[in-house]
Amino acid sequence: MKIAEDIATAFAYLHTAFPRPFVYRNFSPKKIILDDDGVARLSDFSCCVSIPQGETFVKVDRIVGRFGYMDHNYKMSGLVSEKTDVFAIGIVMQKLLPEEETEEEGDISEQEIRQMKAFAMLSLRCVGLKGEVPTMVEVAKELKKIQRSLINDSSSPSGETHFDSPQDISSSSVVLSNQT
Repeated sequence: MKIAEDIATAFAYLHTAFPRPFVYRNFSPKKIILDDDGVARLSDFSCCVSIPQGETFVKVDRIVGRFGYMDHNYKMSGLVSEKTDVFAIGIVMQKLLPEEETEEEGDISEQEIRQMKAFAMLSLRCVGLKGEVPTMVEVAKELKKIQRSLINDSSSPSGETHFDSPQDISSSSVVLSNQT
């Protein structure tokens, strides 16, 4: 979950920190690097494209990336939007989930199972299979909430989950530092 949050935060930064949003469009697990502190970072920004100001997508002539990580609009028509990255992170999140038999073995707590279910549901939303597709900022915030829910569940007498204020996306520049 921490890897997914780090990457979603980096994507959210690319999507929101500039006048023209940048879309990575070539995301797969091979593009993730873990630094010495265990922070996940993006590598290889060579396929990034910017969306023209005032637009929500851009058409590209060349499709790049791994087919299984591409959303339908990008794969079929070359239309790149922020949802291109949201779809890709949803697929990667699904690959980060443990196998089902782990839940049956009793190796993880009920709270961790709830976290994994929330993580899985978010991944389904990212790929467009459950509800409205979230923005990358929403994905990053939701991943942070899911991670914090374990800590907050154990300290809340009522068992309710309480969340801190939303993450400041501008702090994600640390995740992107020295990567361009």
